Amino acid sequence: EGRALVESSLGARALEIAGEYGVSPLSDAELVARVESAAVAPRDRVASLAALRARAEQARSSDDELDRDPGVTPLDSQISLRRAAETAIADSTAAVRSAGRDLLAAVDPASGLESYLVAVQSGADAGERRHAWRRLGAIPDARARDVISQGLVYWQSGELADELALDVIEAALAQGDVGLAERAKTLLAASAAAQVESRRWALAGGDPLAGRAVFQTVGDCQRCHGDPEASLAEPGHGGRIGPDLKGVARKGAAYVLESVLVPDALIAEGFASPSGMPPIGVALAPRDLRDLVAYAMTLH
Repeated sequence: EGRALVESSLGARALEIAGEYGVSPLSDAELVARVESAAVAPRDRVASLAALRARAEQARSSDDELDRDPGVTPLDSQISLRRAAETAIADSTAAVRSAGRDLLAAVDPASGLESYLVAVQSGADAGERRHAWRRLGAIPDARARDVISQGLVYWQSGELADELALDVIEAALAQGDVGLAERAKTLLAASAAAQVESRRWALAGGDPLAGRAVFQTVGDCQRCHGDPEASLAEPGHGGRIGPDLKGVARKGAAYVLESVLVPDALIAEGFASPSGMPPIGVALAPRDLRDLVAYAMTLH
């Protein structure tokens, strides 16, 4: 049975896309079996959990539209979904644990909230904690608001890691509470006198893959720097007007952040001052800025 699951013709990406719409060709029982099989790769298990979550949310939405208590999903199916969620939450892979919490929140919102509250405090992986903070932002609950509010206090007092800060701030913005949103906006506001310090939330926690997309598109960095991951013989669509970025990670995240916020502050050897580079970091959305820094920190 495990071998048949692994050899399924469904690729993880196909299952991910189908799962987003709740139209997976696999039954709930088949998806649950994939989640609970140690022979299935983590990405496939995450995709299976996402498909189950989409179906659970659709069932709950249908119940709401019909103005009746949730109950379309048979009790035994609800039990199996909860079991799959709890199995995933106990997994050794952070992405599987996060997907398990999402499924649990869809099946049992109260238990899902509790699981997210635990994860923001004691999640074993920083990405797992970031995920939980973001999910709390979308839950209109007093306990979620209280925890997010305390997270802002920790950030201001220096007790919250840089890699979690932006997710806590964005969770505060998403909560819909005016006072909490104002506090979050204040923490995002940049200081002209302390460009890097006021954006410490961009120093860690970003997604390098998303950052490369920023580098190539909205940031338009590749136009002047070329593609730092390509060979010199194939420098990508950009020129070499700006310095070669290979090795920039060795200078540290603060150097990278200052370079995109205040280009004239740090002129690379062999290039004229003032810099011809625009302060692109100032114009980027907070998440794009953090992701761009994360991508630069992969360029060793």
